[in-house]
Amino acid sequence: MSDARDIPDVARTLGIVAAWRSSNLLTAHQGEVLIQVHAAGAITAAQVCRVIGLTTASMTRIVGKLEEAGWLMRARDDSDARRLILQPTKQLARAIEELERALVPECERPDVVDDLAEELDAG
Repeated sequence: MSDARDIPDVARTLGIVAAWRSSNLLTAHQGEVLIQVHAAGAITAAQVCRVIGLTTASMTRIVGKLEEAGWLMRARDDSDARRLILQPTKQLARAIEELERALVPECERPDVVDDLAEELDAG
C-alpha cells in the first residue's frame, strides 16, 4: 500500500511526463510507445500492443507517424518477415535523456551535488 506522502511525487512525475510529451508534440499513446521502444532497445510492434493495450490498427498509425517524425525506425525481423521490429533513433535517445534529467530530484542531480560541494569547500 502506498503512503499518502507519495501522491505529490507521483503527481510531479506525471506532470513532468505530460510536459515532456507536450513539448515534443506527442500524444499519450505515442509517448507510451516511445518509452517502451527506448526501454527495450528493440521490440516488436505486437509486444508494445500487448504492454500498453493498443489495437494493431492504432499501433500501425502511431508507428507510421513516429517513424515519419524521426522518433523510431522499423525493420522486418530477419527470422520472420511478418514481424515488425521497432528501434529507437538518436532523436528518441536525446529526448529520453531530457525526460530522465527532469525526473531526477534536484538533490540527486550531479551538477547540483557538485555545486553544493564547492559551496561547502569555499565556506
